[in-house]
Amino acid sequence: MAGRLLAMAPDRLGETAAKLAMLGWICGMAYYNWVSTYPLSVPWWAHLTLMTGGLYGVSVTIGEGVALLAGLAARTAGGRLHGRLEVVLGVVLLVPALAFLAARCGLLLFHFAAR
Repeated sequence: MAGRLLAMAPDRLGETAAKLAMLGWICGMAYYNWVSTYPLSVPWWAHLTLMTGGLYGVSVTIGEGVALLAGLAARTAGGRLHGRLEVVLGVVLLVPALAFLAARCGLLLFHFAAR
C-alpha cells in the first residue's frame, strides 16, 4: 500500500489524508463509546453532532491541514515543486492517530457541556 501511495500525485495525498482522518475519527468514536474502560455518556444529539459535523471537521482540519503542512515542509526541505513524497507520506500516516485522539476530545467536550 505504501508504494501505491507514493505513486500518487501530491494533491491526491490530501484526499487520502482526509479519508484516513475520517477512519481514525470513526474508530475513535467507537472505541471511546463502547470498548473503553470508562465509556463517556453523552446525549444522542451530541453523538449526531459529533458524527456528522465531526467527520467533516476532522477531514478538513486534521486531514487536509496535516497534508498541507507536510507538503510545505517537504517542499522547503527538498526544494522541488512537489517536495519529497516519502516525507509527506510519513506524516500523512499519522493522521488517523491524531483523529482518533481528537474523538476523545470531542466526546469530553460534549460530556461536560451536557452536565
